[in-house]
Formats: sequence, C-alpha cells, structure tokens
Amino acid sequence: MHRHEEFLLREYDLAAKLTYHIDDLRNKLTSFFLSFAAAAGAALVILVKGEARAFLTNQRLGVLCLGIAILGGLVVGILARCRRAQIEHFRIINNVREYFLGRDYDLWNVVQLSGQTLPVPNRRSGTFMWTALIMVVDSSLVSLSLYLILSSTLASWFLVTGAFLVAWLVLDRLYFRLARPPEEIRYSASNPPDGACETRAHARHRCT
Repeated sequence: MHRHEEFLLREYDLAAKLTYHIDDLRNKLTSFFLSFAAAAGAALVILVKGEARAFLTNQRLGVLCLGIAILGGLVVGILARCRRAQIEHFRIINNVREYFLGRDYDLWNVVQLSGQTLPVPNRRSGTFMWTALIMVVDSSLVSLSLYLILSSTLASWFLVTGAFLVAWLVLDRLYFRLARPPEEIRYSASNPPDGACETRAHARHRCT
C-alpha cells in the first residue's frame, strides 16, 4: 500500500471517529442546557406554591429565565456549528470512498452512500428535530420571562405569544445559517491546496 493511500485511510478513520464524537458532544450539550431549564421550572413551581416569596419574585424569576434562554441560544449555535463540522467530515469520508471505489458500481451498490446521499441541514432530519427540542424549550423560556417581568397582565399574553414565535424564528434561522457547510473545494493546478501559484506568471495574479 502506498503512503498516500495509508494517509487517506487514516483520514477516513479520523473523520468517522469525529462524527461519533460530535454526537456525544451534542448529547452532553443538550443535557447541560436542559438541566438549567429544569432548574427554572423548579423555581416556577416554588413561586406558584407561594413559597420563598421573600426573595423569589416574578421579576427575578423572569430575569433568570431570560438568562437561561440566552444560554439556550448559544447552545443552538454550538449545535449548528457541530453539525456543520459533521457534514464536512461526511464529505471527507465520501471523497475517500470515491478515491478507492472509482467506477466500481457493484461496490457502490453495496456501500450505497455517495456524494448524492450527503446530508444537508433540513427540518426533516433527526439532528434538526433534536435541536428543535432545545428551540421549543428556549422559546418557551423567552415567553415565560417576559410574562413574569410584565407581572402576568392580560396584555402580556399577546406579547408572550409573539415573543415565542420570534424566538423560534431567530433560533431556526441561526441554526440553518451556522449549520450550512461551505461549498466543496476542488483542487487543481490553478487552485492548489496551499494557495500558492505554480509559476511566476501566476504569482502576479490570484489563483482561481
């Protein structure tokens, strides 16, 4: 086996391991955020029961929920970036497959996975549904925080509903903007991996 083939197999192995590592990281981030959301829920139950009114007021709990909602927005952004990295490494895995399988269509039919099956961020994927769980909780926290800060007035219900929808739309756009992988790069003599031009004539112009 040639050295560059050993290198490609090593890249394949590392890319596969990273995709599994990202799944584990996503689980930990989700548990981290939901633990804070559960703490806000417990505080709400205490407030409703009328316990600890001396230090736990509607406004204070509202500020706490808003802070956790901001944390949730950051978690959604991190998950989106993790998904982007995962898709990029799926692409690496597929490129290695293309190198070794070539035009052996019998093997392609066995593997089934190719450039045509590379995942893209969409609302039907399990990854997005997982993230949607956080988005629902986070949007609810935004709504609850405003409801509590505004002292639970009737007019606040309309603002709460609008806040939930706005928060959801912002998180939805944030996820797809950050999760979208960059266009695949195809290297050639005019576009080498190191960005350097091959000749002095090329050095005067930007490689395209």
